[in-house]
Amino acid sequence: MDDKILEHYRNWLQQYQNQNEELQLEQNPSPTIENTEEQNQNSERQNQVQSEDENYNNFQNDSHNSIKVFENNQIEVFVKKTFHQRQKRFRLDDSMFHVKIKVKNNATQPLLFDLLNIFEKVFSFILRNIQTFFNSSDINEVYLTLFQSPMVNGLNTPAVRLQDNPKDVVQRVLDMLFRYLRSENNIDLELNDTFTVFVHVLSIDHVNFKKQNPKPKQPNRRKKYGSSKTMNNKFSWGIDIPNSFHKFPNIFQGECFLTSLVLGHLQNEYYKTNKVDKRFTYAQNINSKRQCSQVYAGKIILREITKLKTDLNISQGPHDIENIAEAICDYYKCQIFIFSGLGNSTIIKNMYPKHLEESFEPIYLFETSSTHVIFIRNLSIFFLQNRKICIYCRRKFKSSRFLHRCQL
Repeated sequence: MDDKILEHYRNWLQQYQNQNEELQLEQNPSPTIENTEEQNQNSERQNQVQSEDENYNNFQNDSHNSIKVFENNQIEVFVKKTFHQRQKRFRLDDSMFHVKIKVKNNATQPLLFDLLNIFEKVFSFILRNIQTFFNSSDINEVYLTLFQSPMVNGLNTPAVRLQDNPKDVVQRVLDMLFRYLRSENNIDLELNDTFTVFVHVLSIDHVNFKKQNPKPKQPNRRKKYGSSKTMNNKFSWGIDIPNSFHKFPNIFQGECFLTSLVLGHLQNEYYKTNKVDKRFTYAQNINSKRQCSQVYAGKIILREITKLKTDLNISQGPHDIENIAEAICDYYKCQIFIFSGLGNSTIIKNMYPKHLEESFEPIYLFETSSTHVIFIRNLSIFFLQNRKICIYCRRKFKSSRFLHRCQL
């Protein structure tokens, strides 16, 4: 690889010398001894001018325009200081510097590999000036980002402490650039107009300030269906549908069994359709304190009960569960489980149909009294707060986390 780099560099020097000779022949087609002496004198003057031009202008701290910091007979190097982020603990010194290299007219585009010496001078100059802005007792990190088209992402250097020796800092940066540019894919990389170096300075005080004073979390004020507080929330795992809602007094009087089954059916449709059928999302707000949500939920439930009564020819409640349960199970294709008792006394009191149908969707109800049932919307929480029961073998477990593999 080193031999290839040397050969590449020699070929580039030879090409550069040939181009200069062609330009000189075009300007002086018939060289003479006098012209030769004049050329030698001009070359000496040019070398003197070049040595004089290779200097650094004073960097103005209060200026944010482009400033020329380096120049020779081939390129010009400009630096611009800008402010990139307004911080909580704002410091004017936490700024960003842009390094831009411009090729002079009629000059050959140099290789990035051949500009490492110039990078060393420019970076050293910038770091020395940046250090004057900061307190030596502070901890500040500096890192560089080199970008040039057709790069997709910029080349980032590792962060180094700004208060260290500038020579050491620049040397670490140049080592990284050297390893990048000496590869086979980047050895022919020439400088173009898109070349830019960004110099970032990060204050550790600012980072610690953000850690110690995190941004407060904003409360989620979006409307959440089914998550608002309800007027009837005795059981967190169940929904107890009231007899009335808004301007419909006693509309659900004696209909607790049907209304609970309607909610169970809507919940099964909600998950069976991959949450496309959202009627259950709104219907579970029947106990909401928001009047509009309560009315909308009541109308959904009332519409489903009316349709169920019409299709099955069911009269006004209260109903005899034994007489209508089988017909509703066939209508909804559901398996009804009615639990009774809380705590250690929890049992499965009734099940419709009497035998398990694997193809039917389950609906779980809880009997709060001999004449009233409610819908269990979350069976896992019900088992967590009471005793877990296997619906196949009716076996009970003290812990709801017990993994039971039923043999039936």
